[in-house]
Amino acid sequence: MRIQPLLRILLAAATAAVPAVGLAPHPAQAAPADCATTTPATVAGYLDTAMPRLLSEHRVPGAVVSVVSSGQTVFAKGYGVADTARGTPFDASGTLVQVGSVTKLFTWTAVMQQVEAGRLDLHADVNRYLKGFQLPATFPEPVTLLDLMDHTAGFEDSTIGSYARTAADVPPLRDYLASHVPARIRPPGQISAYSNYGAGLAGYIVAQVSGEPYDEYVRRHLLDPLGMSRSTVSQPVPAALAGDLAQSYDSDADPPAPIPLRYDNTPPDGALSTTAMDMANFMTAELDGGARQRSAGAGTKHERPEAAQRRARSKLVVGDQLLELRQHVIGRAAGRLGEGVARVARGPRRIVHAARTLLHAVCCAAEHLPENVADAAGATRLVAELAQDLAEAAALAAEHVTQNVV
Repeated sequence: MRIQPLLRILLAAATAAVPAVGLAPHPAQAAPADCATTTPATVAGYLDTAMPRLLSEHRVPGAVVSVVSSGQTVFAKGYGVADTARGTPFDASGTLVQVGSVTKLFTWTAVMQQVEAGRLDLHADVNRYLKGFQLPATFPEPVTLLDLMDHTAGFEDSTIGSYARTAADVPPLRDYLASHVPARIRPPGQISAYSNYGAGLAGYIVAQVSGEPYDEYVRRHLLDPLGMSRSTVSQPVPAALAGDLAQSYDSDADPPAPIPLRYDNTPPDGALSTTAMDMANFMTAELDGGARQRSAGAGTKHERPEAAQRRARSKLVVGDQLLELRQHVIGRAAGRLGEGVARVARGPRRIVHAARTLLHAVCCAAEHLPENVADAAGATRLVAELAQDLAEAAALAAEHVTQNVV
């Protein structure tokens, strides 16, 4: 198997996808003129072919999809099975899936509800809202809720000890957060670095100011008003829903092996179990600016001017953006690529998947680059250095792959 030509092709495609012009903020692009209208028939025509093929290629027993457009659910369908031992088919309305970090969207929405209620200030020191423990004053700048929400708190984060084997082993959220305060290794508001602790902290703050436990708050102010009756952030999943929870599988095993259920020590970052139809309700509510929640009495609306305020506050320049791209985008993508190389004994499929992940990350970075870089010369230099980083990562990967793949 010849990997180096493949990586060169991927690298060429990646660098070709990075624009060096168009630096003014750009509006969302309209669909191409020849793009089919989003109807149940057009979506089904694509997914009914693509999903079975992808499940087979990646050896995944089952999955479920929902699609919303123009304020409506236009498609929802399950493919394959949710439990191979029982032969349970995936069902868009009935099967619950542990959706992991999608939970953070509910936590951020809860934060914004409390901002609108006047109980939280996005720009205040989060220590104002903590009881019994505090974040250390490592830097002059305090950590704010906005820093938590955009993953720029500057925490040293770790996943070790993040999960428990049983629901009984999950400590109270306040106790876990107080005993696992991470080091602050960089000033806040500068570098994006994914933080589950930050999301857990934000959910705890919502519980503090609202006077309700996190899972009860989410149920009463988000899930119930949105008609998400088959969703929960409680651990364990309530008995009425537990029987419909999809089984997770390790697709690297042959055949795919069941993965034991795990429990999140910081539920606001990843404890949601939900169905595709329930998620369609949430997507519709978020996309219409929160009108559906307000009509249901939840009072949810995202403070859209906040994005512009954040850009003004952080004063991003080319150097900062380059550092963020290198450390966050390229760092995460290269990490995935390195993981694929390290696990090459399990087959070249993982290498190709990791290379695709790298390409996707670069394309995402290119899409958002014009929004944050101030001058054409700086953007051109940034793109060139980004391409160099990619070339080095690809060369390193090729070196290791050729040593291990026959």
